[in-house]
Amino acid sequence: MDSLGPQFIRTQQPAGTSIQSLSSGKDPANHLARAQTQPEQLCLYRPDKNAHVATGITRANFSSVKQASERLLDSKPILQDERPALDKAYRNAQNIVRHAGVNLHNLSPRQAILLGSMLGEGIISTDWAQRMNEALSKGHIDTKAFNDILDNQIEAYKTAEAVIADATNHAQAFTAGEIKTLANLLLQEIIDKTWVDNHATAIDAGALSHRDLANAVESAIDIHHENIAETAKSSSKDKVSQEKSSILVDTAKQQAALQQLSGLHNFSSSWHATVAKEVAKEVISPDGKVDIEKATLMRDELNSKAYRENAPQSPHNKRMIQYLDALIQNENGLRDLLESISAPPNQSSKAADKIRATLELPPDTEGTASHARQA
Repeated sequence: MDSLGPQFIRTQQPAGTSIQSLSSGKDPANHLARAQTQPEQLCLYRPDKNAHVATGITRANFSSVKQASERLLDSKPILQDERPALDKAYRNAQNIVRHAGVNLHNLSPRQAILLGSMLGEGIISTDWAQRMNEALSKGHIDTKAFNDILDNQIEAYKTAEAVIADATNHAQAFTAGEIKTLANLLLQEIIDKTWVDNHATAIDAGALSHRDLANAVESAIDIHHENIAETAKSSSKDKVSQEKSSILVDTAKQQAALQQLSGLHNFSSSWHATVAKEVAKEVISPDGKVDIEKATLMRDELNSKAYRENAPQSPHNKRMIQYLDALIQNENGLRDLLESISAPPNQSSKAADKIRATLELPPDTEGTASHARQA
């Protein structure tokens, strides 16, 4: 997990340079030798470049951003003699945010400082920051909503820190991204405190790498899903769920029968679009909010024996389950982002037409925020 997170490294590369060697684990010996004389600088992983990108920000510069972020979260008024330090932190944060691929024109100084601090700590990813910035620039969310989302992200991370601190005395062994992931898994009871403490202790002792931890997390999740599927075979709870909550199974049976009669479409090919649409309609309530109970119900049905026996199986199913898990836990603010999407202001726009087409709504239907979020 850490190889894709922010890192402070010694490099002679200027800010904005992509450093693929951090992702591959390789770095030319001559580059390493020359870099030893350089100060460490913050490098952010950019999925769109498949590489870390140098920001030119030293540890001291980043420390000023963190301190400014903490000060801005304090409700006390900003004093005049604090302004120079905040201005300096803002300039440093601008460099971090810019090299994360985010358009600074959409951000207030407060937002830039909070984003810069969270990016450098690994609380959020560059991909998340880019998506949120795009939503802000397109008017899907306003400045107030974005402020609330940032504050929620920080509060969620503090909660995650407390959860991990309660599980181990070696919490410092984990990166911020690992803390968020492990806290979510703990709350879902996919792992337990002993699991967390054992792995933290191993990392602290140098007996386990962060990449090994990522593999262990993936294995724990796979085992959890296998256990759910196995339990479903004999659990009476699962039988009740199949009898009372077979929305997807019933739809699959009906669609398979109709398409077999018509011969117009291949059921396996068309089902994935259908199931995504059905899940969206169930999970997003008429008022546009995510219905956690129904999201859980949909996830459990996708995991059920009845669904496996009546609907086509593919990697798409696993991705749907993972997405619903992330939505239920609000992982990386996914639920906040989804609930911040608004209806197209122009009902005659291409965006509105696309929403109606995706959900198969009549052409004269007025697209609501709920429709936009379902699509």
